[in-house]
Amino acid sequence: MPNPESAIVFDKERASTYDTRAAKIAPLRDALHLSIRLVLAELPADARILCVGVGTGLELIYLAQEFP
Repeated sequence: MPNPESAIVFDKERASTYDTRAAKIAPLRDALHLSIRLVLAELPADARILCVGVGTGLELIYLAQEFP
């Protein structure tokens, strides 16, 4: 079990560079978006989704625009 004192915290400093660092793997993000779109397209319009560990939420903004 990890030591809570040595855990990395997703704080303001990490959040400010998260999207820039994630941009380096944009093709993987795009593939993930495609996969998510395929899964969500089959759900009913009133389905509810719980997102955990979403970083800064950039993917959630994208998905909210695609699936209002």
